[in-house]
Amino acid sequence: MKKTVLFCVGLLIGYFFDLIPSLFEILANTNVCIESCPGVLRGISLAIYAAMPLLWGVSLPVTVGKPHASSILICLSIASAFLMLTLTWFLYTYQHPQ
Repeated sequence: MKKTVLFCVGLLIGYFFDLIPSLFEILANTNVCIESCPGVLRGISLAIYAAMPLLWGVSLPVTVGKPHASSILICLSIASAFLMLTLTWFLYTYQHPQ
């Protein structure tokens, strides 16, 4: 039961990281490419959007209760935020070439 709850909480955390590009669009009052992206960039973003909740859903039940769980989750949070910010940057630069 506890592992199932942690898995669901991990999925929600992963979905929150998936909202970073949308949050950027709202706060910056701009848009990032969605339909106008090339197929490769769309495929990569779809894979990242699908993998992020699954990564968190699996890693949260595995790490909770371990001796270094907090440091592992902090590193995973930083890596997830960096990955989503990098994806947002690529989507933005494709939509707004300089």
